[in-house]
Amino acid sequence: MTESLIFSTICPLHSIITEFMKVRAKRRDNETTEKLMNRFKKQTQHLRLVDLVRRKKHWRQAPSKRQIRIAALIKDKYRKQRRKDLQYQ
Repeated sequence: MTESLIFSTICPLHSIITEFMKVRAKRRDNETTEKLMNRFKKQTQHLRLVDLVRRKKHWRQAPSKRQIRIAALIKDKYRKQRRKDLQYQ
């Protein structure tokens, strides 16, 4: 237990690694290697592990209030544009 806690403080990807370890794919009878690999890929995609690892690979600074406000304004602009486009269809 303590080793796990120490490792989690050292390695920020520890939680992702433990989730990744939950993915298991054993070869079934008469199953090709390609189907086995596809099944494994689907399991990892379902848990969104690859996206998590890619996002947490590099540290990113939290957005400032100004950046959040600008992003919300842009999102609102596009949302209004989509509603307007749907009315004309």
